[in-house]
Amino acid sequence: MPIVDHCLRVAAPDTLKAILVYPMNALPNDQRDRIRKLLGGTRVSFGVYTGETRQWGQRKEDTPENERLMRSEFRAHPPDILLTNYRMLECLLLRGDGRALFGNHAVRFIVLDEVHTYKGPLGTDVACLVRRLRAALGEASRFSLARRPPCNREKAIRAPVSRSSSRG
Repeated sequence: MPIVDHCLRVAAPDTLKAILVYPMNALPNDQRDRIRKLLGGTRVSFGVYTGETRQWGQRKEDTPENERLMRSEFRAHPPDILLTNYRMLECLLLRGDGRALFGNHAVRFIVLDEVHTYKGPLGTDVACLVRRLRAALGEASRFSLARRPPCNREKAIRAPVSRSSSRG
């Protein structure tokens, strides 16, 4: 688990360290539950930032302290691991309040999940988004691509494909 290892090694609070990008809202919501269990009791913070994320509100009592729930929390205390979709990542890069997440960062990992879904014009848009993200971060990051192998689609087995890149 290189992402969690990186988050634990870089002991800088309120510093974004990894970005996980999904093609739709349902996937980061599903992953949030898994990450909640995985990171329970650690100091590694995380949060799902999508169009459904509320600006303000009350935290539920059973929500872990290391989970960011509201946009105001993301701005005040950026999480170590950001789970989002490509559309919201675009908004974060364009809006002034969203860019604050990337101001003080130690991002080393950017993961594009379900990369096989980014085809045609959408693939072009996501490629441009990745370039803008890399320009905003100002340093080389490690990209990981996750896809489902075509031969095992019915089992929904995820096979990670890693690619380190320093090209723009």
